[in-house]
Amino acid sequence: MNSPSRHSIEADFQPLTEADLRSLERCWITQELAEQAGLRRVDSATGSQIVSRNGNGNYSGILYPYHDDAGKSVLYVLRRDYPDIRSVDGKTKEEHKYLVAGGSRQRLYLPPAVDPSWLKDTSILIILAEGEKKALALWRLAWHGLGDAAEKPRFLPIGLRGVFGWSGRLGKETAPDGSPVDVKGPIPDLDRIAWRGRTVTICFDTNVTKPQVKAAREALTAEMERRGARVSWFEWPSDTPYHINGVDDYLALAGPEKVLKLIEAARPTSPTIKQQGDCPRDFQKLDEDRYKLSLHSLGITFDVDRLRRERSGDLVGELSVECDLPGSRTYNGTLSIADFNLSSARSRTERAKLLADRSRSKELDWVALLEEFSQLVIQATRQGNPAVTLCEVVKPTVNDLFRIEGVTLSRTDPAIIFGDGASAKSFTALFIAGRLAEQGMRVLIADWEMAAVTHRDRFERLFGANMSRNVLYARCEKPVVFEADRLRRIVRDQRVDYAIYDSIVFGCDGPPEAAECASRYFQSVRKIGVGSLHIAHITKAEGGDQKPFGSAFWFNGARVIWFAKLVESSQDGNVLSLGLFNRKSNLGRLCPPTGFKIVFSDDRTTFTRSNPADTPDLADHMSVRERMVHLLRKGALSQEAIAEEIGAKAETISRTVRRCKQVFNIIDGGKVALLERDNS
Repeated sequence: MNSPSRHSIEADFQPLTEADLRSLERCWITQELAEQAGLRRVDSATGSQIVSRNGNGNYSGILYPYHDDAGKSVLYVLRRDYPDIRSVDGKTKEEHKYLVAGGSRQRLYLPPAVDPSWLKDTSILIILAEGEKKALALWRLAWHGLGDAAEKPRFLPIGLRGVFGWSGRLGKETAPDGSPVDVKGPIPDLDRIAWRGRTVTICFDTNVTKPQVKAAREALTAEMERRGARVSWFEWPSDTPYHINGVDDYLALAGPEKVLKLIEAARPTSPTIKQQGDCPRDFQKLDEDRYKLSLHSLGITFDVDRLRRERSGDLVGELSVECDLPGSRTYNGTLSIADFNLSSARSRTERAKLLADRSRSKELDWVALLEEFSQLVIQATRQGNPAVTLCEVVKPTVNDLFRIEGVTLSRTDPAIIFGDGASAKSFTALFIAGRLAEQGMRVLIADWEMAAVTHRDRFERLFGANMSRNVLYARCEKPVVFEADRLRRIVRDQRVDYAIYDSIVFGCDGPPEAAECASRYFQSVRKIGVGSLHIAHITKAEGGDQKPFGSAFWFNGARVIWFAKLVESSQDGNVLSLGLFNRKSNLGRLCPPTGFKIVFSDDRTTFTRSNPADTPDLADHMSVRERMVHLLRKGALSQEAIAEEIGAKAETISRTVRRCKQVFNIIDGGKVALLERDNS
């Protein structure tokens, strides 16, 4: 715009309102600073002239003037009070909030009273931020606490009109076909500043994680480095509130001291050997076989998972390296992921060459970083878990156990339910899973036998169309020692609280009766984590209903064991009686037998709690004491009557009464009765 028209329009500029000043104060911009920067209010008519708009929109708002080195206004940016609104995927979005006159070229925004000599003084840090408000808030911070005697600011903030505001249209050229084409590149304003040898911090808004914004930051970094600057990136704290958009908002929220520390801690994009050595380290043990080393100020993370000792004794794991350095060739932020031999010096050297090539970093000592990480992991694995003072271990609570329809299980340890084939063990496990899900627990079914569609059909038959979404299914094809890594990731990523394994015989990597197979199975289950229920079978040998597979190894490895026995209760097979008998409990006394009446209809399967003592074929698996307790709940009986009812010898009844005085009592007339305190 020419000088006369500018002067005539400026006559229509108005002072900022109280509402304007309050809004600016929320962005850490004072009234004094706003007046120094020449901020003014305009009505819609004046605003439309400034930005060369003749439409029907409202162009009232605040003007931000840009000045040249002589202090002359060369550009006005209008921040509209009422920007256009567009609906995107059902959500409203503001558009054209900041406007300039058509044909205006891109310029850098400098705060008021910047001495032109500072643009050539490369000892002054420059901070590149998005927009005029951020630059003004940072300008106030640049002088914060320096006092009146300060001759220059601690840094010089410069505002960009957007993340690509440093680049624009430079002119036009003629294409081979004769048509005019735009010539684009770094804007001339950049040449006003001496960059070589200067430290520059890029401070983009909190949406810097978006791909297009990250790309803009990397492009700006490349341009600054081409001009000889040393570039750093402002890193937003992980606890930054979601409503914070830029550094002006954050200054108003967190205060100047916090932001000054963040500026000082800005991450160099081309770290030197000294910066690499001074970078704080964060080494963590994430799991029994997973370790992580984070170098936050370098944007580099080493993560090794699935650690194992090979037969050679070498320590091998899956190494993932994340890198956020500009120009790095990454996939989803990961520079490289592959198996890595931490025990081999040669492997470290070869991997370091790969990382250096993919990161395109000239000064980073990848060999030293890999050496450091490998030594930390090797030392940690040798030390293992430290001994603990037993009396200081957190005491288990009743919440560590849970009971589902009379079946007690552990939230942290393995349990087994075993029985003949076709004894409804899998159906019962699915029923338990559904009940746990109804209580808010997330349950994983790891299955080697049945497909997901079969479980889904059974699940709906049990719980109807409103099935819980807390039950997950994972198909397993290999023994659990090989599936453990995948299942552990599912447990971790899906926040699983409990797991069901169906079944042990297919999850073993050898004969289930072998001690080493049981040992490897339980080690893998421990690696996966969370409490679990495992389906097992019985042997044909005598006493097969006492231990899974008739094996002491499986019996000893589980904390809770239940034996399942199923009998038909109807001629058509649609009604079944299931008895569950507690064979072991390391978590307390043995639980009394329990059971279910299972009824199959056309589209539903129902489980109803029942007592095995009411079914003769199931009562045979109960102890004499348990059958006596069930019978005497109906009233006192003579020892002869008890023997006849449960099919036991009178001598056995008499001996049981003598041994269980805490349960039975002899009343007048010689009859046997239950003590009132019995809760069996």
